Amino acid sequence: MTKAVLAVASLATKIHEELMGTKLKPGRYDCYERALPDEPMFVILGRDPDFFDLVSKWAKRRARMVARGLRPPEDMAMVHEAQVLAVEGLRWRIECDGKWRKSDGEDAGAAEPGEPVGGPDPG
Repeated sequence: MTKAVLAVASLATKIHEELMGTKLKPGRYDCYERALPDEPMFVILGRDPDFFDLVSKWAKRRARMVARGLRPPEDMAMVHEAQVLAVEGLRWRIECDGKWRKSDGEDAGAAEPGEPVGGPDPG
């Protein structure tokens, strides 16, 4: 990791409690709390190798929408949180790689990134 990424990751860690949502401590923009009972949603976990890229791209796209007047200026708070979250997720994945797997090699209850729930497709 470059020094710049490490510096941002260090800053992200310092403000983790203020911004970052986790399973145990939902964040300010918790989608589960605000979702309608039948509203579709998509969740990506920090363990997914695409986490950083996808979250960063979402933040850039939302910032452009705000700049063009397509979204309210208040959305910039979500953009900032997403930018910090992208780096925090990258840091977490590097520090905790494999944490989501059981030590005996058995499935820990969640599919590997890119793998269908229930394991690999046999066909």
